Amino acid sequence: MKNKKMVILELETGEIVDELNEGDIIRKKTQLEYSNNKKKLIDMDNNGNFIKVFNRILSEIGSENMTANEYKVCLRLLEYIEYESGILKYPNTGKPLSLADIGKITGMSKSTTIRIMKTLAGKRIYGVHKTGKENCYTVNPFIFMKGKYVNKTLYDFYKNSKWAKI
Repeated sequence: MKNKKMVILELETGEIVDELNEGDIIRKKTQLEYSNNKKKLIDMDNNGNFIKVFNRILSEIGSENMTANEYKVCLRLLEYIEYESGILKYPNTGKPLSLADIGKITGMSKSTTIRIMKTLAGKRIYGVHKTGKENCYTVNPFIFMKGKYVNKTLYDFYKNSKWAKI
């Protein structure tokens, strides 16, 4: 049986001001005060995708002595992480990102993009995998990920990286 969803409505406008789950304790005044003091930023049901960045990793990445362009690539590519596989893909088409795509997204030249992706792969932040004639790029799920789970192939590829041990 699914958990029941309940809402708190603003009577004058009919606007939903908060959601309640089965088992939540409702105290009239304090619950409404709490609800009035918070705002929903994104709707998780309508493309409110998010990326997990693990707190324990943030300071370690900061000590990697990365260039501004390396940080830029790391951050710009996060929105292209595919659930579970960690492959960098266009969200609308599912087409894997090529090196040229990465250059276009980041606004960097081909030679700069090649150098940075090679450096980030060496640091095991991103990975490069041969799939037929093309390269496939993945992100280390011990640093960034989408969803709760990753597939075994991705896990196995990065499980011995320093990031998995932090």
